[in-house]
Amino acid sequence: MNSLFAISIPKGRSRAPFMGVPVEGQRPLVFVTEQVRLALAGTKITDVAFIAANGNGTRALEITHRHNRGHGRIVLYDRCRDSWQIAHVWQTLRDWAEKQRKRRANGKSKNGKAAAIIRRLEKEKRGLWLHVPYHPLLPPKSQYDGKYLRESAWQWHQQKPMRKRVAQIAGMVLKGKITNTTGYRKLRELKIEFRRFSELRTHEREKFSYQDYYWRHVYQFCSGFCNGMREPYAERENLAEQLERHAEARQRYVADKRLAESLDSQIAALRKIADHAANYTGGEA
Repeated sequence: MNSLFAISIPKGRSRAPFMGVPVEGQRPLVFVTEQVRLALAGTKITDVAFIAANGNGTRALEITHRHNRGHGRIVLYDRCRDSWQIAHVWQTLRDWAEKQRKRRANGKSKNGKAAAIIRRLEKEKRGLWLHVPYHPLLPPKSQYDGKYLRESAWQWHQQKPMRKRVAQIAGMVLKGKITNTTGYRKLRELKIEFRRFSELRTHEREKFSYQDYYWRHVYQFCSGFCNGMREPYAERENLAEQLERHAEARQRYVADKRLAESLDSQIAALRKIADHAANYTGGEA
């Protein structure tokens, strides 16, 4: 063993994949940064010594440290023992440096706030209802035409708040916050027709043999939901009800469409400002 060495672990978000420790009169020792960081996490280094094996060219560092449970010892071996390993490390560092330059050139390091706002606006746009409502007086082309699909999509969208409330009740039962009896009572308060676990048929009990399985799939035993949920036969609406519902859907569609256009203009303006700032500062906006 030789004299004491000083070793410092790189910190921050942009850490190089490899780190080096200088050795007087020799090539630096090379280690994987993440492996060294994890091996020495939560420890206090007390001694670092250089190890050189005669004959085979193996080089390493012996690190002794202290931690909560006492003392420890770690031996880190040089990752550049052969010419091909040196070439691999060198190419990996060059690729990492090139990615860092591109990231700075694109302004991602300093424009994180603008990017976060753009993602929030895009998420808000995805939650809008941008389907053109189908007028009830237009004749359908076939039994499974666009009207059928739009009606199903409209019902699914309208029932989303109720599905969330059912899921919240089931989640409280599964987490043990409320009892099964309280969960049934809350479902009745929502004015939903459902079958309790004790009312399941024989073939259903073979699949849902435990109470937890029942609450995880409680939507299958609730009536009035569409898209795979069991729904009793309902009489066809009259024309007045269809026209009233179409008018409500049209108002919502127009409002959401205008909001989507406003969001698009905001997103375009933010992207233009970010590009202009990046070009103005030479890629470091």
